[in-house]
Amino acid sequence: MSQTFSPAEAARLAAGDGWPLDDEQARYLAGYAGLTETWNKKMNLVGPSSAAEILRQLAADSWHLARFLDSLSLSSDPLCLDFGAGAGLPGLPLRAFWTRGSYHLVEARAKRASFLRYATARLKPANTHVHQSRVENLPQDLRGADLIVSRAFMPWRDFLDISLDFLSPGGICLVMANEPEPVGAGDCVEAGAGPTQWRLVAGTRYTVLDAVRYFWAFTPVSISK
Repeated sequence: MSQTFSPAEAARLAAGDGWPLDDEQARYLAGYAGLTETWNKKMNLVGPSSAAEILRQLAADSWHLARFLDSLSLSSDPLCLDFGAGAGLPGLPLRAFWTRGSYHLVEARAKRASFLRYATARLKPANTHVHQSRVENLPQDLRGADLIVSRAFMPWRDFLDISLDFLSPGGICLVMANEPEPVGAGDCVEAGAGPTQWRLVAGTRYTVLDAVRYFWAFTPVSISK
């Protein structure tokens, strides 16, 4: 773990970017950023190289995501899947701010799954689990999810398509994007060739270090043909 990136420094940088941290959040996020910095030197987990950059450029998404999730109609105890979790983004930083339900980090690559297991053991995020698996090989008890999240896992239409078999009725797929949502709230889009369309539940824009980013929340709608 980084020897120089302290909880106080994490809190100072986050506050400067407009997202205040309490002591526990600062400790947790300093730990996450420090671990990621250390492992990044060995296995190229993320683009930013320092703990401060990891916090400000990457973990910031999760602070905004927590606020967005609180605006959605999710149960008090949702089953959440994070496909292609990689360096634990957005899930591990997210658990500093949003601790509802059970959260499952899904990563097929062995080295990244090893990082996720180590990080969860050190940070101890609430009810958070790691699965080294391809999505299609996930166990039956992880089907029926209330929320599925992806950050750069695959193109968004493919992400919606592969998520369909894992969602509960009325479940939400959340896309993290660099462009505005493709339709207006309440409108539908098609993902794959099947008889399912997806309704945009909500979308929002936010800014991280002057870069504009977006969340889109979709739910599947069965269409008879």
